[in-house]
Amino acid sequence: MVLLVKDGDYVRVDRRRTVDVERPSSARATLAVATAPGRGFFTKRNLLNSSALFSAVVLGWGPFSGEAQAQVTTPQQANGVTVSLDQPVQIDTAVTGAAGYGLHALNGGVITNGANSIDLNAQNSRAIVAESGGQIRLDGTGGTLEIDSQNQASVDSLSTVLATGNGSLVDLTDATITASSAGTSGFSAAEAAFGGTLRLTDSTVTALGGAQTVSERGPQAILVAGEGSKAELNNVTVFTTTTMNRVGSAGILAGQGGDVVGRDIDINIVAVGDLGNKIGVQALDENSTIVIDNLDIEATNGGAPGANASGVQATTRSDITINSGNIYGNAMNAGLSSNIGARLTANDVHVTSTKTSPISGLVNASNGGNLTMVGGSAKYSSALESVVGTAAGLNSELNLRGTEVFLGHGSVTAAGGIAVQALNRATVNLDNAIVTAESLASTRVTGLSATGASTLTMTNGSVLNVKGGANANTSLKNPGDNYSVGGRVGVRFKW
Repeated sequence: MVLLVKDGDYVRVDRRRTVDVERPSSARATLAVATAPGRGFFTKRNLLNSSALFSAVVLGWGPFSGEAQAQVTTPQQANGVTVSLDQPVQIDTAVTGAAGYGLHALNGGVITNGANSIDLNAQNSRAIVAESGGQIRLDGTGGTLEIDSQNQASVDSLSTVLATGNGSLVDLTDATITASSAGTSGFSAAEAAFGGTLRLTDSTVTALGGAQTVSERGPQAILVAGEGSKAELNNVTVFTTTTMNRVGSAGILAGQGGDVVGRDIDINIVAVGDLGNKIGVQALDENSTIVIDNLDIEATNGGAPGANASGVQATTRSDITINSGNIYGNAMNAGLSSNIGARLTANDVHVTSTKTSPISGLVNASNGGNLTMVGGSAKYSSALESVVGTAAGLNSELNLRGTEVFLGHGSVTAAGGIAVQALNRATVNLDNAIVTAESLASTRVTGLSATGASTLTMTNGSVLNVKGGANANTSLKNPGDNYSVGGRVGVRFKW
């Protein structure tokens, strides 16, 4: 950079350690200085006599416009103060464990950005940490906001981006967050914990797991843990994958009272191995809640025929509501699941699977869980014995209100499939629902089944269609159990 400070120019040294040079021709430059700034305006003579040291060398004169700015390359901490990143940022950290960070705000400190080029790369450490009321607000719109981490097997359970503690906030717009591991257990790409808030807008979050034993927990792309912790997600894309079997990996996970609110969420799961379920959206326990408007989940088989993935799962008295969505893929084993006293409500959600191994409940409630679908659909076709809708266990309840259920079955040797079933003192309520079981070959299919003192009720014009070969179909299995048919119910059988 070439710049000459001439007589008559005015120079301002501000608190960000930059020097503004103003001259009558309106050309302007900004230079970084290495020492603390002075105050007010300086002439050329006063500036050169001062103790301020330029980080650029003044060599000569020529036409000049724009800015010459140094690059931020060292970790930045805001401890009770405000730090503005007005220069391009390229921070690489390699400090092992939670002590390492690229950006760190604490005790009410704030970090923001004016520059639109930020690149954080963390090796065995965290890229962004906001704690004890600290806030980090970064906007990559129109530029680059890249946040990456690579953790090795010796570093366990680190999150790349973390907001922890009451009042702490990480707010990222147009960010790309990528967390990967060669063998680490239970890491996350972005996390809110102990009352912290994670806010992501127009962003992409990726969690790439490595080789692990089947007993180790897989990665979470977005984790919200602890009462008062919250994730606010708007137009966010999530990718999760592993290279071997993992237990408990998830795209979005809320636990220990954490809350997630999202809109326009797109989740892509690559399931590898037939052990360990990979889940798109999961709430783990009591007081954990998730509400998402417009959700899309695709589960893709990464190589093993029996690879399993679940779309949305509520467990142990948690609560999930999905308003509008599509859940699908050739690894989708259970699109909607509620168990152990949890409640899952799906409004206008469509669930399909093209999985080639058996499915026991594409949409299901078990062990006291409650699943309610309002509108939407659940559809599956397979050459193997499978079930589309299931309620199993005491106090388990599956409610299908205006929902379409379809089972297509094509095997000539398997025992047959069931469109909707209630097992072991469970309850199924069909309200203005349409249930179709269709034999695509000369096999047996069952439309509705209630066993083990279970209850199945059809009301408000619900329809059962059973289609197929003359020797292939039954309508109601074990009708001695508790069937109730009322309202304007039409049951049609077609052979």
